[in-house]
Amino acid sequence: MDSIGLTAQGGLGSALRLLEGKITNDTARRLRQDAGVRLFEDPWCRIKQLDEKELLKLLDAETTEIAAVVLPKLDVTKAAALLDEMPGPRARKINFATSQTAGVTPQAVDRIGQSRMAQLDNKPERAFATLPEDRIAAILTAASDDLRDEVMNGLSETDPDLAERVLAGVFTFVDIPTRIAAVDVATAVKTVAQTDMVIGVLRKRKWHGTGQ
Repeated sequence: MDSIGLTAQGGLGSALRLLEGKITNDTARRLRQDAGVRLFEDPWCRIKQLDEKELLKLLDAETTEIAAVVLPKLDVTKAAALLDEMPGPRARKINFATSQTAGVTPQAVDRIGQSRMAQLDNKPERAFATLPEDRIAAILTAASDDLRDEVMNGLSETDPDLAERVLAGVFTFVDIPTRIAAVDVATAVKTVAQTDMVIGVLRKRKWHGTGQ
């Protein structure tokens, strides 16, 4: 486009933002790198939103000097919590290094943020948004009782940990007494179609041997 005098309004960065969701993150990242466009408009905004577990993993992989730049960019409460999770010597070194950052330039801070976000985003794209156990649980919730029992018995034998996680996500009629508080039942049944409610009541009677 540049070769024939055409430009996108707002530049390539704006054009790539319009393509978000239409092209893969990996493709967008390569285009930005090839064109010399900033990978992230405000990397620190996203870094601040990471949970403590992710931030601790990030800081553990950094040098003391880099950690001394990252930590002060975070919310004070979160930064204190992260230091509390670190071994004492490591926390003291980072605190001392922080006192030596007066001469760090805004450009250097931006480069550190850009690099950290590129590192965090450098993950293979996944076909599924949910965990495997959640997908299995959703399928088994809709399956027949016999099939559900057969699959769960097989999982319990081959992978007890997975079976436990799957079972936690399965929700069937028999789970209602233990999963829904009595005071919430009235609210829940208001969303159920009358025909489904009749089927449910009849099934409950059958289980208790009070009717067919």
